[in-house]
Amino acid sequence: MTTNATLLTDEIIIYLKEQEVLMMISLDGPKEINDLNRVFADGSGTFDKISERINRIKEIAPDYAGKLHISMVMDPQNDFDCINEICLDGSEFQKLYLSPTLVERELIDESTQFSEQYVSKMEYQNFLALLAQYGRYPKELVSPIAERMISQTLHEQPDICNGSCLLETDVPSGPCIPGQMRLFVNADGLLFPCERVSEKSPAMQIGSLDGFDLESAKRMLNIGVISQEECFKCWCFRYCNMCVKKADHNGRLSKEAKLSHCEESKALAYRKMEQFLLFKEIPQYYPEQINRKTNY
Repeated sequence: MTTNATLLTDEIIIYLKEQEVLMMISLDGPKEINDLNRVFADGSGTFDKISERINRIKEIAPDYAGKLHISMVMDPQNDFDCINEICLDGSEFQKLYLSPTLVERELIDESTQFSEQYVSKMEYQNFLALLAQYGRYPKELVSPIAERMISQTLHEQPDICNGSCLLETDVPSGPCIPGQMRLFVNADGLLFPCERVSEKSPAMQIGSLDGFDLESAKRMLNIGVISQEECFKCWCFRYCNMCVKKADHNGRLSKEAKLSHCEESKALAYRKMEQFLLFKEIPQYYPEQINRKTNY
């Protein structure tokens, strides 16, 4: 369950623990960044409340607290080092499992902007995480955000190396099963596949608290149908990351909207393949360096 944690009471915390509900708490970074956008109705920031609730979970359900996930929604217009401060010693977020993701501005028709401070410092931290992976830099000094990114890359290696051939009837990769992993409920009791889609879009609704709209969920799951001719000829068929939200245009599923994100999806696939080759070649060409013990 994804939540901003501000409404968590002791009763809710104990209930979620007893029901074994995996909780993910959304956060934008340290206080000065988080409180720019994540605010209460009176305009005050939510960071202190979130921090208080996390500490409360640790107090009354320490085992459950150890399973908490933090969805680190990063705005790349900010300084990466500033975002990373939340992972440093003394922070209540330090030992929690971080799942980094970039903020998306598609729903307000804006493109994501990357500051020079974000890009340069993020790449440097990724480089340190790469060195740590091969024992050339102490892991405890690596940014947990960068370490998580490198871990994700390594986790995806078998998918690229051992990918299956296309079947006689097949679909592009990308869409998840609507509502299975991250079911989102808005204040009106309407259901959506996750918190990343527009809750103002009828095309994204998959029912209400009264029941699921299975036909709507089926359309989302089979979103590849609307561009099957183009997808059939595409080299990125197996590596496409196209979510159904990319096809949402003014409340309806649009082929044109979906295809407009193809280059973005292909660029990500290229990036994964580059990283795949990097991790394959380092042990092959630099065995002495990665096997050499280093004293820090």
